[in-house]
Amino acid sequence: MKRLLLILVFFGLITEGMTQEAVFTGEKLSYKISYSIFNIGRATVTVDDLAASDLQKDEYKIVAKGETTGLIGVFSKVKDEWGAYVNKENLTPSFAYRRIREGKYKRDEDVDFEEDKIVLNEWSFKAGKYKDPVVYETKDQVFELLSGMLYVRSLDLSNRSFGEVIGFKAFFEGEFYDFKVIYKGKERIRTKLGKIHAIKLVPVMPDNSIFDGENSISIWVSDDQNKLPLKIEADMFIGSAGCDITKAENVKYPLNRS
Repeated sequence: MKRLLLILVFFGLITEGMTQEAVFTGEKLSYKISYSIFNIGRATVTVDDLAASDLQKDEYKIVAKGETTGLIGVFSKVKDEWGAYVNKENLTPSFAYRRIREGKYKRDEDVDFEEDKIVLNEWSFKAGKYKDPVVYETKDQVFELLSGMLYVRSLDLSNRSFGEVIGFKAFFEGEFYDFKVIYKGKERIRTKLGKIHAIKLVPVMPDNSIFDGENSISIWVSDDQNKLPLKIEADMFIGSAGCDITKAENVKYPLNRS
């Protein structure tokens, strides 16, 4: 469950110029998460303007939540929340947080993104207070997971060549990552929202103990101005998992259905 929510928000971190108007206010996207033939969880991603009481009014607030459902939730309870404050002009983050609850495992962290550094604050459940902050120097444009998802949706992917590689830089759990995504063309896929024209992307995965091979994940986003994340398929060493959109509320542009 944790890995699929991670994929859902992680695939979009592409560092190239924005090519179209990006308007996400009020969106709420809902997903079902499956393992093999079983539905094991659900997730939502919402985007809103900051409340009038907040000091920063030129930012989006984006929140992703995921939890196990049904019988699997009885044996392996997961309830995660990720959030970020994202600059509307360039979609870079100013602040991000995670509240992770996965069985006995818990992790709370806050991350401040400043002009030339990133400050990570992690909560110590044992001590009942934050640990000493850890500072990471950087001169690059760096995204976290949620701001990256918005960023890729602002790009024009319509004229990419099959096999074209797109690079990006990201920060996650105290590490900087240079990832690559391969453009795999266009397809029409069946979803709960109908048959939709989509763009297929394949992240190049580093060696790990979770996913089976560097091309083990396929992602489809809608081939229109929304670039909605529609579907994810992941080949794991212990089986196949997926994430499929079930509802899209307050979407700015019409979906490219057929």
